Amino acid sequence: MKFDPVIIDQLTSQQVAGIISREEEDYLNELLSRDSEALEYWKSKRQYYETMNAPDIHRHSMKILPDKCLGTHRKNTPYHNLRRTLSIAAIGLLAIGTLTYLLVPSARTKPEIAAVNTPANGIRLTLPGGSTIDLSTTQGQVAVAGATLQNANKVLRYTPEEGKTTGALATLTVPIGKDYQLQLADGSVIWLNSATTVQFPFAFGDNREITINGEAYVKVAAHADKPFLINLGNTRIQVLGTEFNVNTYDSGLVKIALVAGSVKLQAPEQSRVIRPGYEAVYAEGATIKTHPFDEDYTLAWRKGIFKFQDISLDEICRVLPRWFGIDVVMDSRQTAGKRFSGELDRNKSLEKQLELFKNATELDYYFKDGVLHFR
Repeated sequence: MKFDPVIIDQLTSQQVAGIISREEEDYLNELLSRDSEALEYWKSKRQYYETMNAPDIHRHSMKILPDKCLGTHRKNTPYHNLRRTLSIAAIGLLAIGTLTYLLVPSARTKPEIAAVNTPANGIRLTLPGGSTIDLSTTQGQVAVAGATLQNANKVLRYTPEEGKTTGALATLTVPIGKDYQLQLADGSVIWLNSATTVQFPFAFGDNREITINGEAYVKVAAHADKPFLINLGNTRIQVLGTEFNVNTYDSGLVKIALVAGSVKLQAPEQSRVIRPGYEAVYAEGATIKTHPFDEDYTLAWRKGIFKFQDISLDEICRVLPRWFGIDVVMDSRQTAGKRFSGELDRNKSLEKQLELFKNATELDYYFKDGVLHFR
C-alpha cells in the first residue's frame, strides 16, 4: 500500500464520531483524492465504524495509533502529537460552553454536583459521495447532488431533486455535547441527541428506511402505503405513523419508548408490538421486555437535561463521555455504587458546580491527564 492504513483508520474513526478537526478532514480528503486504494480502504473502515456507538469509536481511536506513527510524519502534518491531542482534548474543550448537573442522594440532603463543558466539534453531514458539510458553520440554502439543503437554527431540512425516488445514503453526525433536528423528505422529524448518527436517503422509494446509532426522538409522518423502517444494528422498528424515543447507546442493548401510535420491534427470532406509555428493552440474545416509562425522565434530553432517579454514580457518569467529551473514573467501587436522584444540565458553569458539588456531598474529585476522577 502507498498509504498508511493506521492514519486512515484513525481519521475515519474520528470522522464518523464527529470529532475530526477541519485540518485533519482536509488532509484525509487529500489522501483519498490521490490514492484509489486509500479510498477503498476508507470506505470499508467507514462502513465498519458506522455500526459502532460513538463512545466505543472514541475508545477504539485511542488504541489504534501506535507510537511509531508519531515519528513518521512531519510536525506540520495534522498528526504530530496526535495521541497527546486526543488525551488532552477533554481539557481543551472545557473552555467552550458549559453544563451542570445536580445529584440528589436518595434519602439524603440535596447537593449539587459538577459539570463539564460542551465540545466545539460541529454537526456534520456526509454526502453520498463522501464529501462533508459542517452544518455548524454552513447556514442557509446549500445545493448538493441529489437535494437542496436548508440549514438554520439547529434544524436541517432538504428538498430532493425532482423525479428522484431513491439513492445512496447521507449520514448526519451529531458529536459529543450537541443535539440537532432533521426533517426528512416525507415530513418525518428526528431529534438527535449527542454522539448520534442517522443514515438516510434524500428521497424514499416504496419503503422509508433509515438507520440510527445513538439516541433520537422520532415523529413519523403517516403514510399508510409506505412503511417506515428504522435499522438498529441487528434489530428493526416498523411503524406507519407514531412518536417514540430510540436509544442504542449501550452496546448490544436497544430501548424503544413509545409516546403515541404503534411500533413493532423486530429482533432475531422474535418481535413485540409496543403500546403507548411503554418502553421495550432488548438485549442481544435475550427476550424482549416491556415496562412503563416516565416521559419527564426519558425525554428530558431534548431540553438538554439528563434526569435520573435512584441510580448509581457510575451509571450517571456514563453520560459524560457522549454528552460532554470527558472521561470519568471512579477511584473506588464504593464511590461508584452510591445512588442519587436529580438532574444534569449541560448549560451551566463547570467550576461553580464542581465547587458546589464538593461542598455539598461526601464525594471529592480531581483531574488527572484530562480525566475526571471521583475519590
